[in-house]
Amino acid sequence: MNAASAPALRVFVAFRDTPERRAALLGRAPRWLADPYLRLAGDGVALVHNLATPRQARLSALWARLDAGWTRWAGIGLGDLERAWSVRRSANATDVLVAAGDSAGIPLAALRRLGRVRPPLLYVSIGWPERWKIVKDRRGLSAFYRWVLGGVSAFAAFGWAEAAELRAIAGSRPVHFLPYGVDPDFFSPMATTPAVDVVSLGADPQRDVPLLIRVACRLPHRTFRWIAPSDRLRAVGAWPPNLEVEGGVPPERVREVYASARVVALPVRENTYSGATTTLLQAMAMGRPVVLSRVAAIAEGYGLRDGENVCLVPPGGTEEFSAAVERLLSDSALAADMGRRARLHVERELTMERLADRLRLIVRELGEGRRPTRADGPWTATAPRRASEEPAT
Repeated sequence: MNAASAPALRVFVAFRDTPERRAALLGRAPRWLADPYLRLAGDGVALVHNLATPRQARLSALWARLDAGWTRWAGIGLGDLERAWSVRRSANATDVLVAAGDSAGIPLAALRRLGRVRPPLLYVSIGWPERWKIVKDRRGLSAFYRWVLGGVSAFAAFGWAEAAELRAIAGSRPVHFLPYGVDPDFFSPMATTPAVDVVSLGADPQRDVPLLIRVACRLPHRTFRWIAPSDRLRAVGAWPPNLEVEGGVPPERVREVYASARVVALPVRENTYSGATTTLLQAMAMGRPVVLSRVAAIAEGYGLRDGENVCLVPPGGTEEFSAAVERLLSDSALAADMGRRARLHVERELTMERLADRLRLIVRELGEGRRPTRADGPWTATAPRRASEEPAT
């Protein structure tokens, strides 16, 4: 049978159930907002997902209460077991399972350990090492979660350090570092005059908001704007008069936010999985100069070069962060050159399509029963290679 007539590889993706993801799955969200997993479809891959199956309302409510109680006791949860259980038959009719995050990965891994789901499982972790630290010294809990993760066939992570730490948990199973991506066609430079000196966008748990406030206080002659969900703003309390705050913007206005700033500032606390990565790549694609905390999640693997395509400063370093912001604001030629280099780097290495290609290589090899190749170093290819050649760090 030739490649053209071969049946498509059937990939089952288990998502966390959110309104945004449902909108993307129903085609009600712009392509640039869609998950990289949705881009797996095509080129010999057929996609099935867990959100096509209706919830069992009573079981879902019961499981939510049980999981909340477990989380209060253990410090981490068990995931969406009701959803995983309800889709087990659909999952077993496919060739490969992909769990997009812990809420899907933990219950699917447990069901696979119990023999209820059978295809190989790729677990895409988002912060598991931080969760593991909570339970690793509690003998019974650590043994339980090790048993659960025994149902995983391969791991992947978007953070360089997260992938490194997962290898200590994974044993002989492969762990893949996958640099995240962005749509450079949507996030492209705009010819507008900046209205504010510094913008900071987003509010994931690892954002160092106190550092942003300290930097604004050290630079009272500069204007700052912080955009985050309203509940995060309420939790902060007071901020300096040169820092404007806004409770989120519609997705279609995100580009305008980046274009409105002379510099994008992304202070982040040290961690393994998040370097404000999505916001970082969007700002770089827009050709904006970015000042970013050099956290372990993105210190390697993303091709970031201090002074060339970004400004990298030590996590928590108020003086260093302030100096980097002021340097870019005071040197427009340096800022413009950094923005151009950032845009070029994203176009070459960090697009959403390249991320989908890398995911597709891994699921194909899992589906064909082959272990993906492992090698040290970041993804640096400028064109897709055969699976046996692609470096799966």
